[in-house]
Amino acid sequence: MTCSVEWIDDLAILTLDRPHALNSLTLELIADFHVALDRILAERPRVRCLMITGAGRAFCAGGDISAHRDKPPEVEPYDLAEVLHRHFNPVLLRLLRLPIPFVNAVNGAAAGAGCPLALAGDIVVACIRAAGRGLGNDLALCRR
Repeated sequence: MTCSVEWIDDLAILTLDRPHALNSLTLELIADFHVALDRILAERPRVRCLMITGAGRAFCAGGDISAHRDKPPEVEPYDLAEVLHRHFNPVLLRLLRLPIPFVNAVNGAAAGAGCPLALAGDIVVACIRAAGRGLGNDLALCRR
């Protein structure tokens, strides 16, 4: 699994768990994210808040395009816009429609598609390592 869930009382913590790749997004991670959200929401009303964070030194480094880097030219090109539209945007929409508040604990870089994911939280708390690595130097706390 590329996402893990743990519980602290009525708080669910969803961790993006690909630290070797700076938690970059793959189709597998996005699918696991949906499964984790399903599991968390099935626990309602037990769960009253969701926290999302990343394992290791990054929150999310954006889309992982490494699998497509070495494909021969005759293979259909990687269409990042299509991947975002079909797979990543539904994640953001689902988070924005959650029936519970969610906090993003941005523990490091949030670049590319990881930046809107980081900023989607009802509350965003970022460590000093996150500043200047996709989120900007001024970020301390945001509220939607």
